[in-house]
Amino acid sequence: MTRNSPLDSAPATSDAPSPVRSASDSALVVYYDGSCPLCSLEIGHYAGQSGAERLCFVDASAIGADLDACTGAHTGAALSQADAMRRFHVRRADGQLLSGARAFVAIWETLPAWQPVARLAKLPGVLAALEVGYRAFLPLRPLMSRVAKLAGAKPAAASGRNDQRGPQTAPATPDAAVPGFLRLSALIDGAFHPAPGRGRIVLALACGVAVHSVFAAAVLAMMSAMWFGMSESLGRVPQPWALVSNAALLLQFPLGHSLLLTRRGQGWLARMVPGRHGPTLATTTYALVASVQLLALFALWTPSGIVWWRAEGAALWLVAMAYAASWLLLIKASYDAGAEVQSGALGWMSLLAGRRPVFPDMPTGGLFRFIRQPIYVAFALTLWTVPVWTPDQLVLAVCFTAYCLLAPRLKERRFAARYGARFTQYRAAVPYAVPRLTRPKDANAQRSDDI
Repeated sequence: MTRNSPLDSAPATSDAPSPVRSASDSALVVYYDGSCPLCSLEIGHYAGQSGAERLCFVDASAIGADLDACTGAHTGAALSQADAMRRFHVRRADGQLLSGARAFVAIWETLPAWQPVARLAKLPGVLAALEVGYRAFLPLRPLMSRVAKLAGAKPAAASGRNDQRGPQTAPATPDAAVPGFLRLSALIDGAFHPAPGRGRIVLALACGVAVHSVFAAAVLAMMSAMWFGMSESLGRVPQPWALVSNAALLLQFPLGHSLLLTRRGQGWLARMVPGRHGPTLATTTYALVASVQLLALFALWTPSGIVWWRAEGAALWLVAMAYAASWLLLIKASYDAGAEVQSGALGWMSLLAGRRPVFPDMPTGGLFRFIRQPIYVAFALTLWTVPVWTPDQLVLAVCFTAYCLLAPRLKERRFAARYGARFTQYRAAVPYAVPRLTRPKDANAQRSDDI
């Protein structure tokens, strides 16, 4: 129904609110396709939000649907059932019809939790980009609706009700993509409206520029270096010292990364930025240090000069697709875990807004529904899906895959201490690194930050 729609946050009950009311009571009339499971999930989320009493929902898919049920006699343009089914529409209290991205923004403006997103949508060029995305999504909607139905979502029409009620949402629907998205949008909104304090603002912006610049450089260096099997780099250390240099570069990241995650390491991070803002910037500092470590590893590696295999023709295309898919999995897993923490944005944006950092909850949604360590597994996949194989790449892949399998054990000890029974239940229900082919019946762990 919409390109970046929150599809997984419908209320857990099977009866959504009944927002049938008069035009005078409603800020917007929302026309939705109740025969579409995907659309019903999203509308179910909106119907459960604070402020939904100002929305009136009309199922345009119902046989003989009365599209004027909420509006009575209106002065706006007429809307046919076919048009309402073809494209998403809302009607303002003054009768004006809006469709596509503008319709979604109108809903977001009405719901307090979504108002930060609405403000972002009004930035120059954003609304036009959303509309392009929405139009690109429309041809894919039938396929995605079938996928949602297979996943357990139910259309509102499945309840057999045609009374312009809100969508009848499916029970056991993943419910935490929207909190993660709204958490990010609130963080960004706070950064756009910083609290007074010139020195604090300058420090926050400087840290933001530093961490994201180095982060981007590290990711690009990593992607390009592994694409060439570590055969292309800036390192020019002569042999035999190149072996020592490469070994040091290889070890410094996992050792430093793990050390900074200990209690003592976290104390060091809080003190790396002098002054009272150090603890707030700790996550930004951590991301900056990790980015510098990765940039050093992949930019300063001294290649052996030996190439064992280089993909060509169809093999190159297949490997390239696998490499791209691995990176997409890594990006998705990082988002599920909390993109603001993984990228270093949480610290400097919180400081800019004058707020304490709000950390995401224990991740159990998205890719975390299938395995407990999707970030480490996705990272390991990037190591083995490269089109060029050299001794350098093999050493890197073996060492870092071992790290990806062993290091999370330490992370899980911290989670067990922090979350207690919640993590114990989650650990019992979800495998460590290899997903199950079938989901166990008792896998009812809480989910958060799904998409």
